[in-house]
Amino acid sequence: MIRIIQRNSQDSTCIEDLTEIKGDFMRSGHNEDKIEETEPLAVQRAIENALYPNQQPAKPQSKQVVYSVKYFQEVEQLKQLVRSLHGDIMELCGDIKITFAIRKQPSIGNSVVRNRRLSESVLIPQATSQKCGAPGCRTCPYLFSFGEQININGLVLRLDFTLTC
Repeated sequence: MIRIIQRNSQDSTCIEDLTEIKGDFMRSGHNEDKIEETEPLAVQRAIENALYPNQQPAKPQSKQVVYSVKYFQEVEQLKQLVRSLHGDIMELCGDIKITFAIRKQPSIGNSVVRNRRLSESVLIPQATSQKCGAPGCRTCPYLFSFGEQININGLVLRLDFTLTC
């Protein structure tokens, strides 16, 4: 309400906007009596803001140091230690504000599961049609162009091509 009062330069538009916002407040479930009580207070605050701008005392700007720390169980003890040394820090560095930025530890998924060095796949030999996994059977018909009979040192052998590994 204060913003509407401050931003409207004409009384007619201010009244229309206030009526509209009060209706919005009531539709969203706010109590009508409380809204009516708040309107004069908003008008008074807007007048005070216009008459006495920037009455808040300016805070002196102090330096700020931010410690970025990964979370661990004793982080509260670290904060207490630094707070207990505040007088010494003030003497050495002047007026300084110390802030802790607590970061979470890396997830197990990022450090183990998605780690490429740890999750490299083991080289699996190419599967073949042979049960033994060998590149080819010694009785494979594609390896021999001799037919069913071969001669080894004068001995005629007949190959059985029905054998498998």
